[in-house]
Amino acid sequence: MRITVNGTPLEETPYLYPGDYASGEKFDVMVPAAKLWLMGDHRSASLDSRDHMKEPGSGFISEDAVIGKAVVRYWPLSRGYLFSRPDAFDKVK
Repeated sequence: MRITVNGTPLEETPYLYPGDYASGEKFDVMVPAAKLWLMGDHRSASLDSRDHMKEPGSGFISEDAVIGKAVVRYWPLSRGYLFSRPDAFDKVK
């Protein structure tokens, strides 16, 4: 299953764990203002927002809870990658 943001499919190959997939389960969420939806890079083994959808908060966290920003993957060196914000996040629906 491919992840879309504001109707635009994301190209996740550069940062997903080799051989992994975007998500094995279908879900549809609208992220409220000042909240974040988090998904791991090893999706088939990540306990991310998808696993907390039925709990209080519905899997979202507050932007205020974030203390840093991922900008680069440096290990393993063969998979080094500079993260950037996909243009799909700039579209307002």
